Amino acid sequence: KENQTSFLGLANEVFDKHRERVGVELKPIATALADWRKNLEEIEKTRREHYGNLTTELKNVVDGQEKVRGEAARLVNALRAAPKTRGVDAHAATAGPRVGSEGRSAPSP
Repeated sequence: KENQTSFLGLANEVFDKHRERVGVELKPIATALADWRKNLEEIEKTRREHYGNLTTELKNVVDGQEKVRGEAARLVNALRAAPKTRGVDAHAATAGPRVGSEGRSAPSP
């Protein structure tokens, strides 16, 4: 029983020395992993910010496109509804071409 106790004590000493040595040898790896994790978190934060900015800009483009489409539709409706808006005299538009003294079309005034 004394030999067993002595063996276990010696085994614990050896184990503790190896654990310390492994801890010292692994410390640079642990530090590198911590740095890598920190860098990755910064990259992810930047990516989220840029994605948010891009999403906002795309929404602005869509909103601008909708405004342009609405204005174009209003302009088309206005041009169809009022000949004067197009710069055409309503009487001239319905009277047809003018005929000069020689029977040919004369230019409109």
